[in-house]
Amino acid sequence: MLMTIAVVMFFVGVGFLGLSSIIFILRALSNKPAWEGLTVPLLLVGLLIFIASLVLLFFAYDK
Repeated sequence: MLMTIAVVMFFVGVGFLGLSSIIFILRALSNKPAWEGLTVPLLLVGLLIFIASLVLLFFAYDK
């Protein structure tokens, strides 16, 4: 059960990081300040979820 939650969190974190980079690129191409908007909040949330999922995966992995 913990492994499933950790894997789902991993992919959600990667999704947030990917969405953040897409927004960054789109804002840069449209000559808007690239680091404004949703770029930084999505990056921070994505990093937190990603790191938390890696910790959970470490503890849930069968040795």
